[in-house]
Amino acid sequence: MDSLDNLLAALDRSIANSKKTVEIGAAVGRLMLSRDFKRVILDGYFKDEATRLVHELAKVENQSEARRVSLVRQMDSVANLKAYMDRLVDEAGFAEKDIALNNQSRDQLIEGEEDGR
Repeated sequence: MDSLDNLLAALDRSIANSKKTVEIGAAVGRLMLSRDFKRVILDGYFKDEATRLVHELAKVENQSEARRVSLVRQMDSVANLKAYMDRLVDEAGFAEKDIALNNQSRDQLIEGEEDGR
C-alpha cells in the first residue's frame, strides 16, 4: 500500500466516523421534534424542573449546606444533559463540514494521481 492509498484510507475512515456523528446529530434532531420528548425533557426537565430547583434553593427551609449541595447537583444535572445534547448537535455540524472537506481532499488526491499517470 503506497502513501496515496494510506491517505485515501485515512480519509475514508474519517468520513465514516464523521457520518456516524452526523447520524447522532440527526437522532437528536428527531428527538427535538417529538411531542413526547418536548413535553418530558425540553419543557418538563429543562424548563419546569430547572425552575422548580431554583425556587427550592430560594426557600428558607432549604438553606442547610447539605440541601443546597443537593439542589445545586440537581441543577448541574439539568445543565449537563442540555450541554450534552447541544454538543452532539454542534459536533454533527462540524462533522458535516469535515465530510465535505475530506471528500474534496479525496477527489483532489485521486485527480492528482490520474494527472500524474
